[in-house]
Amino acid sequence: NFELIRKNINPLTGKKLTPRNREGGIRFYDFQCSAQKSVSIMAITLDDDRLRKAHKDSLSLALKELERFAACRDNSKPGTLLPPKTTGNICASVFHHDASRSLDPQLHSHCVVANATYDERTKRIVSLQESDMVKAIRYAGKVYQNELAKNVIKCGYDIKEKINSKGIIEGFEITG
Repeated sequence: NFELIRKNINPLTGKKLTPRNREGGIRFYDFQCSAQKSVSIMAITLDDDRLRKAHKDSLSLALKELERFAACRDNSKPGTLLPPKTTGNICASVFHHDASRSLDPQLHSHCVVANATYDERTKRIVSLQESDMVKAIRYAGKVYQNELAKNVIKCGYDIKEKINSKGIIEGFEITG
């Protein structure tokens, strides 16, 4: 389904998904989850597959949370501005990587989310609500980080919170 949507083909009908391609419109969202440097080093350099699994499990939960917030415009009352309607579904493709561009160990995944969701009421594939999606991506990123911290601890590692100069927790690293 993702490949068809990417090609602007409706997977339900085989016809063109949108009547025209809007210039400047959002076609995809990049939801990227990246493990901390210490997690990446332990997983890749020291070959701890438990941490690779911890990353993928954390990503899976974050994607489920992201999907819960998928919404579209509610056009059920023409001429009336209604709040977005939750659809609860997305179409995404996930790409896993274990190195940065400079080839340092960097366990991360790109989730390319199509700007499309299935509206059960109209039985159509429609655009996601942009502002809701941007907020949901930020939230899902936090879900990923929190779940990864729990999973790293379950693997037997101790972690330490990473705090910025303003005293805000920005993540964690494996201690030692």
